[in-house]
Amino acid sequence: MGTQTIGTYEGNALQALMGGFQGAQGALAGGQQGALNAILAGAGQGQNAITSGYGGAMGAVQQGYGGAGTATTGGLQQALASLYGGVNTGQAQEMAGAQQAGGAITNALAGSLGALNQGYGAAQGVMAGQMGGYAPYVGAGQAGQGMLANALGLGGAAGNQAALGAFQAGPGYQWQTDQALQAVQRNAAAQGMTGSGNVLQALTNTGSQLANQSWNQWLSNLSGIGATGLSALQGQTGAAGTLAGLLQGQGQGGANLMTGAGTQLANIASGLGNLTGEQTVGAGTQGANLQTGAAQQLANQSIGQGGALSNLMTGQATNLSNLATSTGSQISGIDTGTASQQAALNTGLGQSQSNVYNNVMTQLLGLDANTTNQEIQGGSQALQAGQQASASEFNALLGGIGSLTGLLKPTGSSGSGPSILSNIGSGIGGLFGLL
Repeated sequence: MGTQTIGTYEGNALQALMGGFQGAQGALAGGQQGALNAILAGAGQGQNAITSGYGGAMGAVQQGYGGAGTATTGGLQQALASLYGGVNTGQAQEMAGAQQAGGAITNALAGSLGALNQGYGAAQGVMAGQMGGYAPYVGAGQAGQGMLANALGLGGAAGNQAALGAFQAGPGYQWQTDQALQAVQRNAAAQGMTGSGNVLQALTNTGSQLANQSWNQWLSNLSGIGATGLSALQGQTGAAGTLAGLLQGQGQGGANLMTGAGTQLANIASGLGNLTGEQTVGAGTQGANLQTGAAQQLANQSIGQGGALSNLMTGQATNLSNLATSTGSQISGIDTGTASQQAALNTGLGQSQSNVYNNVMTQLLGLDANTTNQEIQGGSQALQAGQQASASEFNALLGGIGSLTGLLKPTGSSGSGPSILSNIGSGIGGLFGLL
């Protein structure tokens, strides 16, 4: 076989090897691209599902806790309204009861004062009647005592003259004087001595004796009248003392009744004030407790809502991170497998090319040593050129894979943070170590 024929055989063999290698590379790249597209599409759907699910859960949490807060606030307002309404109603009833009790006490006081005044009034009427019964005797005693004082000269000449005139004007004195003088005249007439000096003297003596006797008796009578008046005055004074005692008892009894009624009314007012104050303080304390409890519930609800939302967001971030890690692992596995397959292709191509060159070398053993050496040198150069071309094609494939990283958005809500492919950078970088 000539050198030209061997060269033709070598070219055909190398061309066939290169064609198979390129076809295998194309199939490998297409499979890798399809797998990457499928993984990225699944990751996108997973992201959407996680975001949608956690978004719905967060909305439900916010709605639930919002409803709980509204219910707590509404319950507090209703409880406060019931509490203060009950206190106001109770205090109104207590006030009505106190007013009713006060009215009853006032009415009872009026009735008691009426009965007291009626009883004391009747007693005062009796005593006033007794005093009136003593009045004539007191008046007569006062007149007799005055006339006796005039008769005794205590009233001066005018008083004495008045007493004498009163004595002489008395009907008993004049009648006795007339009877005595007539008796003397009858006796003188019987003796025939009418108009004699003895008769005149007898008449004078008789008149004087009779006047003395009547005067003394009149003075005694005046003294008796004075004593009777004094006794009547003493009785009247006793009745006045009794009447004064009745009036004092009436005043004291009325004062006691009014003091007792005032004390009862004061006790009712004080009790009502104390009860109202206690109820007001109690209602204020209960209202403060209700508000404190509601505030604590609202705080607990806010803390619970924050914790639930934090857990949801943490879970969402964890699930997205796990999804990114899983996607990166899958892509890394595909890239690693592709690199292994590409390395196997390159190794097979090199081995096949080496086999072709070995066959050519064997066939060229009988040819000129210089020619053989040149052909062997040219074959080695051709093998190196083929290997360099294969490496260039694989580097281009890796560049295309790297451009896929732009298809994935950052997982953070603000558009910042590591992408999913950043988790598999070590896998892609490992491919370069295989070349």
